[in-house]
Amino acid sequence: MNQERRDTPPRPVRNRTLHHMRKLLADTAVAGAALHLSGGCFLSVDPLPPPLDCTADLTGDTLDDWLYWQSRRARWIQTEDELRILVELGVWDAESKVSISGEPTLEGATLLESQTADTSMTFTCIPVDGATSAAISFPIRCEDIDHTLQLIMDVSGTPQLGERVPISPAD
Repeated sequence: MNQERRDTPPRPVRNRTLHHMRKLLADTAVAGAALHLSGGCFLSVDPLPPPLDCTADLTGDTLDDWLYWQSRRARWIQTEDELRILVELGVWDAESKVSISGEPTLEGATLLESQTADTSMTFTCIPVDGATSAAISFPIRCEDIDHTLQLIMDVSGTPQLGERVPISPAD
């Protein structure tokens, strides 16, 4: 059986990563043993957040923790003779408390077309000349209480067909 030995170049990133993982594993084992021997308590973390309180001030950050964004994307598209931004938003929460309850309003961009359903919204817009960002506000309803969700869209880049436009909570 003839085996050829392949000379491989050193892999410093891989070696550093393995060293770090071994050290982390060793540190964890030592800490766990020390806690066990000292009778220390272990910390338990509940991965589920508390129930959504619709009476609270529902900011973008609060809702971002609660809403499952089925989609929150924006990209440049071509229509007839101009580039415009297509925005697709889709939300739902595990308890079915939140719904989109109206049309979006924009600052820094002109709204062209819009379609809204209970849990989704699609619209197209064109940024105002000189704008680097566009604020998107739209009404949502949590149980029977009205709130406004605000997002920011970064329109500072050069428009290119199909390119993603960053969009995030305003708060």
